Amino acid sequence: MMFPHDRNPPIAGVLLALLFPLLAMMPARLAGQTLYATVLGNQKYVVGSSTLHSGLFRSSDTGRTWEHLGPENLKTYSMDAIDSSRGRILYIAAGNGVHRSTDFGRTWKIITGWRMTEVMDLAVDQRDPRTIYAATAFGFWRSTDGGTTWENPAGLLAERYVRAVKIHDGEIAATGSDTLYRSNDRGTTWRATARITDRQYDTAVIGRWRYTAGVKGIAKTSTDNPGQPVDITDDLPNRVVHAIATVGDALIAGTFGDGLFRLKGGSWKPSGLPGSQIWRLVVKPW
Repeated sequence: MMFPHDRNPPIAGVLLALLFPLLAMMPARLAGQTLYATVLGNQKYVVGSSTLHSGLFRSSDTGRTWEHLGPENLKTYSMDAIDSSRGRILYIAAGNGVHRSTDFGRTWKIITGWRMTEVMDLAVDQRDPRTIYAATAFGFWRSTDGGTTWENPAGLLAERYVRAVKIHDGEIAATGSDTLYRSNDRGTTWRATARITDRQYDTAVIGRWRYTAGVKGIAKTSTDNPGQPVDITDDLPNRVVHAIATVGDALIAGTFGDGLFRLKGGSWKPSGLPGSQIWRLVVKPW
């Protein structure tokens, strides 16, 4: 905008003109925490319905409202992001491969080939964000260039079923069908460290309480004195809880077929995505 008798626009106006396209691309809320839910399918979906029955969903108000990101009919297992990008660079682990967005989830591109399918989980190494690890039904994969190219290292997990992958202090933990594996060299070699005897899917901690979710519901134990777990899923419509997360002081549970629920006042209340088969809940600090 030109002002009378001014030959050059004000500096503030120029800055706004440059920043406006970037601001328009950003989600409405960047402060606080963002909760992502990955949905495998929806039991209430019928052809022609407006219900978005699968894919990636995002909430910026601790799970009260949700928006859908990416392809609408995508069998989605998990997601991760480059944390330093504050939600700009996102990855989806899906049935047909890994999808990447570089514009806060507005547009997506599949970045894996035909050999890499049924991607069950992925993890970005936040200390080196160009390094990404992926767990698939047909082996462990990794990328060292942000997902542009992928390799399937020869070794123990080259062709084995891997359903989850995590990074902690530079060590990678991979979960198979009944065994936990660990690697200290970026997944080149692995060692089996524990047998998995009970199908537990997820854990979360609020204060001194630890919550464990699995095929038998959600159990609560004290972090100070574990003792006997206490079942807290009596009033959930579905005891198969595949995901659990804490956002602020809220505990959110993702059931496999009845959507999301929030623990409030000692009882569970619906928290969106009814009928959904929730596979994973991911909390990000922005």
